Amino acid sequence: MNSLERLIASWRASVDLHEFRQGATEQDIEDFEILAGWKLPAEWRELYLFSDGVCLFKQNVNVYPLRRLLDESESCRDSDWPVPEELWLAGDNGEGDKFGLWLPGATADTSPVVRIGPNFVDYGLEGLMIEGSSLGAFLLGRTAFKLLGNADAPRAALAALDIPPKVRAKFPDDLGSWVDWWDADGQAWDAVSEWADPKCPWADEPYDARAVNEALDTG
Repeated sequence: MNSLERLIASWRASVDLHEFRQGATEQDIEDFEILAGWKLPAEWRELYLFSDGVCLFKQNVNVYPLRRLLDESESCRDSDWPVPEELWLAGDNGEGDKFGLWLPGATADTSPVVRIGPNFVDYGLEGLMIEGSSLGAFLLGRTAFKLLGNADAPRAALAALDIPPKVRAKFPDDLGSWVDWWDADGQAWDAVSEWADPKCPWADEPYDARAVNEALDTG
């Protein structure tokens, strides 16, 4: 079972926290690829075949329907977001930040996930943050963090992710829904991200496009 299959099993076991859509068809994906001029990496294709867009954890992590990807980046540029041509926006975090595929680093199987936020735009920064070495790793970290911080999370949803005990130990049993505030020093998130995505070149400061390519060894 690959990471995306584990994620889908976990989401199905915690279905009350998420919203799914009817899956895209192979024809839908082929039509998108013709219009976009590039092929979806396999793991993105697998996600869209499962659900043509998802809203996870009460819209805390949202992947847009496939057709929206065709216009999202350009729409943000029209609103003065400095979205580089390399970045195809594909979702958001429910708080204004958007993320997407970094095409120079894409392979037939996967693509790095890069984020841009309105806070960068407000300060005139062409700021980009690498959020995941792949879609699966990006979603695994966020799914694990949200579930571990939810005292009511179904056990089956956590079991599907096979989270190591040393990562679970960073989350007190009585944490409830306060994980986002409790983890002010980021230690719990660091433990989750290092397990879920050890290949991601995490950084504390935003990059520009050149630095993203250098960090991903694609430029």
